[in-house]
Amino acid sequence: VDPSRIFLFGFSDGATLGVELATTGRFRGGVFAAYGFTGELPRLALERLRNIPIWVFHCADDVIFPVSCSDKLVSSLKL
Repeated sequence: VDPSRIFLFGFSDGATLGVELATTGRFRGGVFAAYGFTGELPRLALERLRNIPIWVFHCADDVIFPVSCSDKLVSSLKL
């Protein structure tokens, strides 16, 4: 498998883990659904994610994690 073509996908807690794994720089990008981390990503993590394409989406009807978790991730990635 060509390592330059490997993307991550994570859903719910898997999305949270996927974002952490993306900071290793071993993946071309990531698709994360229903991201659930409620805290702030460390500055170093955000720096490592800066040039990695990431698509985040979240259902407004999620009863486990609020959409604000994904919104917060997207906002922090835009800085």
